[in-house]
Amino acid sequence: MITRDMLTGLVLAGGQGRRMQGAAGSLTDASSSGVAPGPETLVQASRTGTPISRVQGPAQEKGLLQLRGLALVEHARRRLAPQVGQVLISANTHLDAYAEYGFVIPDDQILGDYSGPLAGIASALRHVATPWLMVLPVDVPLPPADLIARLCEAVSGSDAQIAYARSENGVHPLCMLLHVSLKQGLYDFLLAGERKVQFWQRQNHAVTVHFEGAAFFNINTQQDLLRAGQLDCGSA
Repeated sequence: MITRDMLTGLVLAGGQGRRMQGAAGSLTDASSSGVAPGPETLVQASRTGTPISRVQGPAQEKGLLQLRGLALVEHARRRLAPQVGQVLISANTHLDAYAEYGFVIPDDQILGDYSGPLAGIASALRHVATPWLMVLPVDVPLPPADLIARLCEAVSGSDAQIAYARSENGVHPLCMLLHVSLKQGLYDFLLAGERKVQFWQRQNHAVTVHFEGAAFFNINTQQDLLRAGQLDCGSA
């Protein structure tokens, strides 16, 4: 049985290049302005489904966008905190802003630029003192309440060292639980030039856990952000 003191949580926030690629398949905002889009811009984008990074005018870092009065990174932190011993944040920009929500870890420079979400995970593993790391992308603000428990159950009593979520909407490889013993292998994978999350997971015989319903709503556009504000928190 995996207990809370055996778990560290990691929020995959915005950062170098396309941090959320592989989870969302879309672009994240990398603006350094820290100014949220104005109401007219947001409404126009919501009608067109424009990705956040392509909204005209200054836009805020994705993880710092506000949902129900809280930054997306804070929503992710609150989902993780009651079930893990510590919450870390993977980010490469806006470090001071993210530091208000937890200990921030930028990508290890040895992995190079634009190395994707696995670089954030590998870099975080250097700071993890627990046997297991639970990863949650910052743009999945309403994951199932039993996400961590069920991923832990999937690896407990088995040889699996990775478990990730799937639902009727598809697979969610970055909603993932992994064992820290995979750190060196992940570094080797990235240093060999590989980047694909599911390819690495398949190499390590990851197991999937199916969740019913339309779980794992993902925020990629201003329209998504508005819709997330209308979803029932109790259903996640």
